[in-house]
Amino acid sequence: MFHKRITIVKVDELPVPESRARTRSLISVVRAKIQHKRSKSNNIDFPLEESTTIDANTTLDAVLKNTNMTNELIDFSSREFSQENILLYQKIQAWKLRKDIETAKKLYDVYIRIGAKEEVNLDAYVVSEVQTCIKENPEGIGAAFELVENLLLRNIQDTFGRMLNSQTRS
Repeated sequence: MFHKRITIVKVDELPVPESRARTRSLISVVRAKIQHKRSKSNNIDFPLEESTTIDANTTLDAVLKNTNMTNELIDFSSREFSQENILLYQKIQAWKLRKDIETAKKLYDVYIRIGAKEEVNLDAYVVSEVQTCIKENPEGIGAAFELVENLLLRNIQDTFGRMLNSQTRS
């Protein structure tokens, strides 16, 4: 049996800024190809997104609609320890397609509940609304998640602004 040896290099440890940008671009292409292969294996034909970089003219909406740019934003937010905002936003978008209560409970337990493993920064009123819907009024969970989604977008916009500022300084 043959074993492949994989060497992992952190992008931030590369010595030359051009190398880091090139590596990030390659990572984005590889991620897109993996996503494309996964979608093909599920008999779903999604076109490969073109590799796009984020600049001062890029909007948050454009970033959230493009897998490569979203991954760039997730990479940046993970360095700030705020990636849970984007991850929960993505999971709520996926939840909207099925709207099942079990998934809503999992999202609440992992991201929204006070003291949750990946707790997002939400105000107490919104957390209370989601908790009430989960426990007493499952029909209202869509409206409660809409409140969560709006706060997440505000948090993500802040992160995105810091990302753009950090790019202009480099």
